[in-house]
Amino acid sequence: MAAVAEVDSKPREDPDDPEFGYRVEATLLPEPTDALYGSPVGRDEMELGQVRSVQKVKPGALKILLERAGL
Repeated sequence: MAAVAEVDSKPREDPDDPEFGYRVEATLLPEPTDALYGSPVGRDEMELGQVRSVQKVKPGALKILLERAGL
């Protein structure tokens, strides 16, 4: 987990950027990000398989992330 942010708007297509076809505006939440940095959640705790830059969090892992982030 690199950062915690609140999504500000729905994702929108960006046809001008072939590498990143969608954009989403978000606001970084510094305190939860710092909390997770200080007490990281392991991949095994989140039941993640292969390494990817962005993954959807499974429902069981979301509870762990929220607790560690102080949310």
